[in-house]
This record gives sequence, structure tokens and C-alpha cells, in this order.
Amino acid sequence: MQKAELKEIPLADFMGRVKSLVFVALLAVYIINVWLPGEITGQLVNYLTVIAVSISIPFIGRGARLVCLVLFIAGAYLLYMSGAGVSYWVEAMGKNTSLLMLMISVPLMGVPLKYGGYISTLDSLARKYMVKRYQMYWVPALFSYVLGIFMNIGAVTLAHQITARGRVAHCPGMLARSISRGFGCALFWSPNMISTALVLDYLNVPWEKYVYAGFIIALVSLVLGYVAEIFARQEAAGEPDLDFRDTAPKTGKNKMIQLAVAGTAFLSLVIYIEVATNARVISVIPVIALLFPVVWLLLIGKGGAIREGYGDYFRNRINRYDGEVVLFTVAGFFSAALAQSGWAARISGYLMHFSGQSIASVALTIMLAVILTSMIGIHPMVLVSAFATSLDAAAMGINPVYLALVLIAGWSLGATVSPMSGTSLVVGSLTRKSPMEVAYGNLPHTVLVTGAIILFLALC
Repeated sequence: MQKAELKEIPLADFMGRVKSLVFVALLAVYIINVWLPGEITGQLVNYLTVIAVSISIPFIGRGARLVCLVLFIAGAYLLYMSGAGVSYWVEAMGKNTSLLMLMISVPLMGVPLKYGGYISTLDSLARKYMVKRYQMYWVPALFSYVLGIFMNIGAVTLAHQITARGRVAHCPGMLARSISRGFGCALFWSPNMISTALVLDYLNVPWEKYVYAGFIIALVSLVLGYVAEIFARQEAAGEPDLDFRDTAPKTGKNKMIQLAVAGTAFLSLVIYIEVATNARVISVIPVIALLFPVVWLLLIGKGGAIREGYGDYFRNRINRYDGEVVLFTVAGFFSAALAQSGWAARISGYLMHFSGQSIASVALTIMLAVILTSMIGIHPMVLVSAFATSLDAAAMGINPVYLALVLIAGWSLGATVSPMSGTSLVVGSLTRKSPMEVAYGNLPHTVLVTGAIILFLALC
């Protein structure tokens, strides 16, 4: 038994290094192709994506593997029946490569937080304000929301690290709900989120035109999250521990100002690029995520941490996205097959036929389909990408911004109530709750937010 284990460890380590090299190479070639597009670099991106998927398949779970296999077979059948050439098959595999690059580059935004001394400042802030029961819900929710805007799924772990203490540690159910709901709200509009990037890219909706609607719904969702929590079963948290607050170190005001400036600068840069250039946000975010932390660390005098922080990420963490790499690629392949086969137009027609001409009824149909399938374990990306590829907002007489909002909201809420989503799995692991407990605990919140969105669209 020991000999077998000794053989497996080097193999796992070797495969981890191979995946890291492939992902780094893919990121490098992708960035080159963004700024210096060419046929050779474009093809190389597609082939590297195929290689990345091939070496990731053995490391994903059985359930995810089955879903991806079904999607791939369905997509392959549609492409075969439509007579698509080999070049289109390879191109279809690379359809969602920009999402993969977004996913593996955005976590670099957390490097300055770790090496710039900001985590201790956030920790002090949490201890100062996390005493009363409503604060015990709001502080973790706001931390996961704000951090999620910049860090993607990495925000969940950091928010838990900062807030799982004192009385909150005795309420794992509430902590799980507040973190998952807060993070889910960031999915409504953050340019760093896969949900926002994919839908806006597929529908060709500029981020600066969408962000206002997404931001407002995110705020509504945050408030409704607390409303749902008021009626949830209360866990015994004990008496308020005033010493816990009083012994907290002073919050560094300079650090808080730096965080505010950095966040504002990041979003301003994204808006400027979207408005002043022809570049797509989904294409430039990986470049910004790669360079922004470097500039940030240099400005605060922590340039020596750049090599260590980036080196650790590229060696040890960039290779941990096997499930996402395979799912996103295969979902993109299936979406491309739908578009090529002609089924996209049919789906749009069927949806309008069965749901009527009302935007509210169309929205309800789409959101219910995404949320219900998410609850049984199908990643919300599958249906959202299919809808985004198939639906023609102009032909349906729907404002593209509102259609984008419906699809992104379906993804956000679906991820919150799905026991198989990354959010539920990570939050469940951190709070020692099962993924089903985490996911289904958010059902009341999901119902409230869905109703609010339908009402909003009906009044527009």
C-alpha cells in the first residue's frame, strides 16, 4: 500500500506541473492574440484549449464528467448533422477560452491583499462591527460581496477566514447563507464574474450599458437576503462578546483608503476601456488582472512580493480548475453547435410561443428553467449559454440589457441554490455544512429575488 502511494504522489505532482505549464502557456498566447490577433495565434489558442481540457478530464468528478460527456455528444451530433468542417470543431472548442482566461487570471487580484497587509485591516474591521445579530449577517455578506467583485470565488474563502469568529462561529448556517448570498450578488454585475462576462459577450451588450441595472438588482438582492434571514430558523449564538470587539486592533485608515482607491481605479479602468476603445471587457480583464496587482504592489512599496506571489499562484494554484476548464469549454462547444445547426432560432421561437410576448413571462420561464435544473445538479452555465446563444433580443422585441439581466440573474440564483456549484461546495466545506444544506437554505431568498426581478421587468 505504501509503495502504491509513493508512486502516485510523484505522478500527481508531475501532472500538476504539466497543467500549470499548459495553463500559463494558454494565458500567454491568449494575451498575445488579444493585442496582436492573427490566424496562427488564434489557432494556437484553440489547440492549447483542447490540450488543457484533455489533461483536466481525468481529475474531474464523475457527475461533472457525465454532464460534460452528454453536452459534448449532443454538440458533436449537431455539428456532424450540419456538415461543419474540422476547423469549425476546433474553433467551437475554443469558443469559451476567454472565460477560462478570466477564471484563472482574476484570482491574482488577491495577491496585493495578502502581501500588502490588507487582510489584518479587514479582520479588524470585521471584529469591530460584528457584535449584534444583524451585524453577524451583514458583515460576512458585505465582505463576500465586495471581495467577490474583484476576486471571484477566492472571495468566499477570504470572507470566511475574516468573519468566522466570535458568536458568528456558533452560527454556521447563518454564516453559510450570508456568504453565499453576498457572493451571489456580485455575480449580477461584476466584470470579473464568468456569468456577466459570458452573457454580455454572447448578447453583444456593452458592460457600461448593463452595469446600472445589474448593480441595482444586486443591492435589492442583498436587502432581500437579510429579509429572508429574519424568518429563518435562528441558531443559538450566545450573548454578545463586547471584549471581542474591544480587543480588536485599530483599523488602519490608510489601508482602507488604499483599498477604496484601488477598487475605484480598477472599475474606472474597465469602464474607460469599454467606452474609449473597441476592446471587449471579457478580453481585456485577464490582461488587467495580470498587470493591476503588479502596479498596486509597486505603488505601496511591496515590489519584492511580486515574484513570490505570482510564482506561488502559477506553480501551485493555477492548476486547480479542472472542473471549470472542462465544463466551460464543453458548454461553449455545445453553444457553438447550436448556433451552427440552426436550432438557436427554433429555441427562440418556441420560447416566445409558450411564454407569450411579455418580457415578464419570458423572464420567468428562463429563470425557472435555469434555477430548477441547477437545483438537481446541472451547472447554470449550461442553460444560460444555450439561451444566450439561441435568443435574439431584437426579434423577440426585448431590450438586450433586460435579457442579459434575466440570464445573469438566473445564473446567479441558480449557482446559489445548486448543491453542485462552486459556491455551495466551497461554503459547505468551510462551514462544515453539506452542499445541499447550503444550497437549499437559500431557496427563500431565491424566490424573493426572482419575484423582485419579474416585478421590475413588468413595470419597465
